[in-house]
Amino acid sequence: MPLPMRFIMFLYSHPGKNKEIMNLIRRLRVPEGIRIVKAYMLFGKPDAMVEIDAADERKVADFAMQFDQICEVSTHLAMEIR
Repeated sequence: MPLPMRFIMFLYSHPGKNKEIMNLIRRLRVPEGIRIVKAYMLFGKPDAMVEIDAADERKVADFAMQFDQICEVSTHLAMEIR
């Protein structure tokens, strides 16, 4: 099994949908192969951030689709500086 990769998802809410982002994050459907590390609501833009561990980017892309009705999602692969 490949080592997990860390992804950072930035969520930019559609107008009037900030509360929906918070509610969705609280009840996320997390598929097998994805682990939520932390989730944050933020002041300013972006409106929220979710740290994810996953084995591949396809799982992350599928996972991000549940946000498409309430926000724009920008997902980035994160690499630790050692």
